[in-house]
Amino acid sequence: MAKCNEQDFHQGMPSEGSSDKKKGQYCTAQRGTIIVAVGGSVTIPCTFTYPQQKDRSVQVYWRRGGNDRCGARDLIYNHTENWTHPNYTERISLVGNPKEEQTATITIRNLRKSDRPMFCCRIHLYEGSKIIQQWQNRHGTFIQFTDEFSVEQTDVVPAFIGENISIPCLFRYKGSSVIEEVTWTQGSSDLCVENNNKSVAWTERNKSEIRGRWSVLNFPQDLSLRITGVTAEDNNKQYCCKVKTTLRERSTVSSIHGTEVVVVDISDKPPFEVVQQYTLSPDGKDSATINCSFTHQPGIDTLWMGVFWRVGSPRGFYAYHPLKEMVHSSYRERTELRGLADLHIKGVRDTDNTTYYCFVMFKFCIDSDKTSSTIQYGTENNLMVDGKCKETNNEGTPFMLVCVMSQ
Repeated sequence: MAKCNEQDFHQGMPSEGSSDKKKGQYCTAQRGTIIVAVGGSVTIPCTFTYPQQKDRSVQVYWRRGGNDRCGARDLIYNHTENWTHPNYTERISLVGNPKEEQTATITIRNLRKSDRPMFCCRIHLYEGSKIIQQWQNRHGTFIQFTDEFSVEQTDVVPAFIGENISIPCLFRYKGSSVIEEVTWTQGSSDLCVENNNKSVAWTERNKSEIRGRWSVLNFPQDLSLRITGVTAEDNNKQYCCKVKTTLRERSTVSSIHGTEVVVVDISDKPPFEVVQQYTLSPDGKDSATINCSFTHQPGIDTLWMGVFWRVGSPRGFYAYHPLKEMVHSSYRERTELRGLADLHIKGVRDTDNTTYYCFVMFKFCIDSDKTSSTIQYGTENNLMVDGKCKETNNEGTPFMLVCVMSQ
């Protein structure tokens, strides 16, 4: 197996796919939605895979998309030719190296309302001076502003067979009184407008209704979808929420790209392995770092990687999740990732004396514009703080909580 390095860590978005992994496919990945303030800056991740050969080169393009998908709309940026649309002059810059890191991530500064709604990453592959392939992300990244009613979903929710899970549908507004209805749909497409396999709506009248294994947590304050008893059929499905409001200018708001449920792989021969070490590294203050590493088989196109940490048991609540609203209140604002997957805890407390589980998810490119998601967690080297903690506050020394690790 080959150990992953920094170039394996990408932030993107899921797509549809199966389980057969092949080398040298054309894929791109982007986040679905980013909420920002007018006048602020935004970094839009884009990663890609392609069959690499020495005499091949790539060119990165960005274009504006429509309201629900990318298409053949106006180009706004070409890194190779150093060209920028006049409306974005001196506001766009590339982050990373497309050739070496297979990333086309950009930063846009001084955002304007006219910049929205969507930005789409496009890649051209050249052999010498001849273009031999071009591809782009289907759903792009949808930009929403903080002063508007908006809906946000997390990219991924890990799950075990039989587990009860909640998929958040976060609305950003002054209050919930403007919400009339929430509709959840399920499907296999990376575009919510194409997902109609199952559709259920809740209003004030039927807010407590349970539809099969589906229910809404607390309409209208919490529009999260609760799924009881996850099954194998839920794996790699996309779940999308749409919200109707009383607002004239934003009567219906929906996700462009939904949340993918990824069932934990418990097979005997997973495509990668997660290893946790028995180390807690105090940094001279009241904080600690719990290590997690992983390996995967060489020769597989890695498009995206995500890390999650759960507490107490593999099905426990989240100590870390990329969407902060998914993190348990006792850890929120206290945890972050260090390096690729290490969990850093600030303000260590007695209640942190427990077991932590590192989950790593890989999204592999398996065919042109199709991906397969697999998630594993550390089971052999579970890290535990044994509770032998001492408070030290010697004169001239900063307060420190020292914890002894045990297997």
